Amino acid sequence: MIGRKRLAAVAGCAVGLLLAAHAHGETPWYEHYNHGIELETQGAFAQAFLEFQTAARMVPVPEKRILTDGGATIAEYDPHYHMALCLTELDRPHLAAEQLKIAANAHVTPQPKIQALRKRIQAEVAARSEAQSTSPAATATPMPAPAVGQLAVDSDPPGATVFVDGTAVGATPLGPTPVAAGTHVVRAEAAGYRPVEERVTVTDGATSTLVVPLVAIPAPTRAPTPPSPHPTHPLATPTPAPAVAAPAPSTPVPATSKPTAAPLSEERPAAAPEGERQLLAAVLLLATATAVGFGLWMRRRRRSTAPAPPATTPTRDTVEQQQPTILVETGAKLGQFSLQSVLGRGGMATTYRARRGSDGQTVALKVPHEGCLSDQTFVTRFLREGKLGEQLHHPRIVRIFAAGEDKGRPFLAMEVVEGRTLKQEIRDHAPFALKQALEITRDIAEALDYAHAKGVVHRDLKPENVMILPDGTVKVMDFGIARLADQPGLTTSNIFLGTPLYAAPEMVDPKSVDHRADLYALGIILYEMLEGGVPFTADSPFRVLEMHMRQPLPTREQLAYPVPAAVWATIQRLCEKDPAARYPKAESLLVELNHLLQNFSTVEGGDVF
Repeated sequence: MIGRKRLAAVAGCAVGLLLAAHAHGETPWYEHYNHGIELETQGAFAQAFLEFQTAARMVPVPEKRILTDGGATIAEYDPHYHMALCLTELDRPHLAAEQLKIAANAHVTPQPKIQALRKRIQAEVAARSEAQSTSPAATATPMPAPAVGQLAVDSDPPGATVFVDGTAVGATPLGPTPVAAGTHVVRAEAAGYRPVEERVTVTDGATSTLVVPLVAIPAPTRAPTPPSPHPTHPLATPTPAPAVAAPAPSTPVPATSKPTAAPLSEERPAAAPEGERQLLAAVLLLATATAVGFGLWMRRRRRSTAPAPPATTPTRDTVEQQQPTILVETGAKLGQFSLQSVLGRGGMATTYRARRGSDGQTVALKVPHEGCLSDQTFVTRFLREGKLGEQLHHPRIVRIFAAGEDKGRPFLAMEVVEGRTLKQEIRDHAPFALKQALEITRDIAEALDYAHAKGVVHRDLKPENVMILPDGTVKVMDFGIARLADQPGLTTSNIFLGTPLYAAPEMVDPKSVDHRADLYALGIILYEMLEGGVPFTADSPFRVLEMHMRQPLPTREQLAYPVPAAVWATIQRLCEKDPAARYPKAESLLVELNHLLQNFSTVEGGDVF
């Protein structure tokens, strides 16, 4: 029998290990945050900003109430609001506006404080613009632009949520998006895959590309051992796995299953005294927490002591080493098409510039990666995309000429479109002028109206799938997961198809999706064009989907940039949670948008707040 003295000794050792691990760990996030508050109070805004930035990298999501490692509670934990305040005091209003937008969407800091700081920022931006336009010195000697580069992130497979320095910035394929020059920590997370974290150095005026190969989490075996927890951030407190607790003595263990814990002693009776059994369970839980904490500390220590990557922009060779193996290269032929150069690469396919042998026409040839060909469902869906595209002949839709297969490798021949994606335009120029945003929305609605009349639902409408040509023409592309409205199969599994940032609430159940899901996505896109960001962001795709299902849009008073009442009513109707409350068809939306544009002077001059 295990005596109380021995149990007390085990507990003492466990506590000692836990304290030793904590003593050698990094400075906790809440110490950075509290130190930032002190520095902010003292007026040391530059040093305070660095402290808040460090805390945000460790714990990026604001919370109404958050517990520290010592059990204390911090109310209204919002490092982004405090970073915005510090940047405002440091005369950096544009950067302050970006941080304030994150804080406003989190709904942690009280709205009066958000609104007061927003007015300060807007006043400083207006004053700076006026000073630059009227000051001869400012005109003759413009202020040097901050060092900014571009960062593009992709993953295999795509759809992973990307965090840059602890802040969620979107889903893969992402970018190129402007970021400050320097070294950044990029983290990619996707359900069912292990999170990947990389350091990327971005140089001024250059584009750095990161391709993240995601590794699937293996399915548990029949009798799994308790897995190591994978918290959202390195300092999250993991929940002890229930498998470590010994089963109650009265519960029989099936002969075919392995026991969760071996007996501590052959002499231990079947029914231990209640007090001793509770003490033993407490020791086991404490030992588990100690082991987990020590393991996390060792992992952070190895990461902190590992040599930093070279401070250079990744070259094309290093990027291609991270890409899936691609057997088709330029110079090869697929059917009657001769491959000339690479136009772009995604998580599942590469697009080439190719020449058609029959007439010499230049096309964009989309070819799946080798690793995707073993999935017959993917191949079937890929070829079906071509069949859908052959039905869609509209000036607002990127044309797919034909789908084919050569020696077991499928491909799609598409119209070559030169231009920029709407996502790139949003990152560079948002918020858009009201009329420009309405015109782009109308053009997308025209494409949807045509496709829906053909019975085709896009199901993945997002700014990355909208091209803006140099002459301003708008074209919708990539019906890769679209399906005919009356066609069963291929989308009836429990696999989520789409991009969470623009997903209608009903997208969690593919069988219930119809053309109105595209209208919801278009409402989110219109919101993003006018506000510079989407209304719902979180630290995981599942949390974003939950927000789409349950959380309402921000009110007009909470918007970072004013929107006229008539336009806001259109956005609200598009983004209704219930599909029946949205516009019944894209045609109805087109009528509304054309009415707004025809009476634009009245709409623009109407009630804003």
